[in-house]
Amino acid sequence: NAGLTASGAILGTPSYMAPEQAAGRGELLGPATDVYALGEILYELLTGTNPSRARTRSGNPRRPGSFNPRLRGDLDAIILKAVAPEPALRFQTGEEFARALEEYVAQAPASQCTPLAAYVESLVGLELDQRRADLGPAPSPQA
Repeated sequence: NAGLTASGAILGTPSYMAPEQAAGRGELLGPATDVYALGEILYELLTGTNPSRARTRSGNPRRPGSFNPRLRGDLDAIILKAVAPEPALRFQTGEEFARALEEYVAQAPASQCTPLAAYVESLVGLELDQRRADLGPAPSPQA
């Protein structure tokens, strides 16, 4: 069973585990499980709160924008999609998640993407304008 040790113990840090991983549902584990963990980390980095501790009565995490108004809009939606409780509602691959974040940084006004851009810059030393130049124009949606 994927995600389990030989003794059947679940591996991982509970507060970053996807619901299907925490429940020991190995048949549901896949790339969307990893996207969940990445989404949890991004949520916590940008809000200062782990989404597992910021759940509403419905079980969904509070919108990141409720902690920081600069996170509202597209970034809010991207993060919430990554931490959706159901695997089918998440980005299906890390590449899909990364593409959504890259498109957000490329299209959003600097004032909106400051939290994410500042974090990326601190990690890899990129300047927002250079990142936008590297990405080029965002692809147009296909009809």
